[in-house]
Amino acid sequence: VARMGGDEFALVFYGMTKANVQGRLEQLRDMVITIGQGICHQAVLDASFGVAFFPSDGQNAEELLAAADRNMYQVKDGQR
Repeated sequence: VARMGGDEFALVFYGMTKANVQGRLEQLRDMVITIGQGICHQAVLDASFGVAFFPSDGQNAEELLAAADRNMYQVKDGQR
């Protein structure tokens, strides 16, 4: 896991598929939003996640983080 900035996180997985991860990412984001609402009584927290899979998305940390970052922005653009 790497914090890319602000509310953006890159996650690198080995031996998993997008299908395995997608539901967990949605649960994690919902949990972050719910915690913010519970503490501040309004939606003040959010999180964005980019996922990369070793070795299909890259062979080293730089390639994997770049792939996770691209994936995160594709997801964010899809949510708008």
